[in-house]
Amino acid sequence: MKCSTYSSILFFALTVIFFAGVTCVSAEKKIETPDGYILLQDDSWQKLMEDPAHKFQKAWDSLLMNNTQNAALYIRQAATIVNIEVTRAQKEMHKELQSLSQELIALSKKVKDGKVTTTSGLEKTFSKTEKVLARHKLKKAELYLSLVHFPNCAYALEAAARHILYSQTWSEQKLSDESVMKLKGIQNEMLTMIDSETYAKKRLVAVKKDLEFFTPGL
Repeated sequence: MKCSTYSSILFFALTVIFFAGVTCVSAEKKIETPDGYILLQDDSWQKLMEDPAHKFQKAWDSLLMNNTQNAALYIRQAATIVNIEVTRAQKEMHKELQSLSQELIALSKKVKDGKVTTTSGLEKTFSKTEKVLARHKLKKAELYLSLVHFPNCAYALEAAARHILYSQTWSEQKLSDESVMKLKGIQNEMLTMIDSETYAKKRLVAVKKDLEFFTPGL
C-alpha cells in the first residue's frame, strides 16, 4: 500500500515537473529564483528534476533488496538537496534545515554500517524531512507575499502542498482522500496561476492558510 500510494503521488509530482517547463521573467526586475527551480540564465528558470522524495523512494527500495550501500547513497543525496534549501532559507528555518541535513547524513552512515536493516528505521526521518520542507516553503510564501512577489509565492505554495503530500507517505497518520484531493487541487491551481500570469493576492493568502492547517505544530 505504501509503495502504491507513493507511486501515485510521485507520478503526479513528475507530471507537474515535466509540464512546468522553463519560466521566463523580465531581466530588468531581478527576483529570487523560485523554490524548486535552478537559474539557467539571467532571465529563465528550470524546474529541478529531483526532490528528496525521489531519493527516499530509491533508498526504501534499495533497503528492501538488502542493498545498504545504495540506500545509504540515496539518503546522502537527499541530504544534499536539503542543503540547497539551507542556502535559501529564512533565518528561523536555516538552523532547522541544517540540522535536518545532518540527521539525514547520520542516518545514511547508520544504513551503510548495517545498523538500520529494516525500512521502518527510515520512515520517521523521511516524514520529518518532508514536513520541515513544507513549513520552509510556507515561510517563503509568507515572505514573497510581504514583498508582493506573487509568482514566487505561488511556486512556494505549490511546493509546500507537494511536500505535505510526500510527508504522509511515510507517516503513520494518513491524510483522508478528501485532503489528498484538496492538496492536489491546490497544486493545480497554483500552476494555473503561474501559467496564466494572473495572480490574486486574496487567493494566495487563503491557500497559505489552508496549507498551514495541514502542518499544525511544525
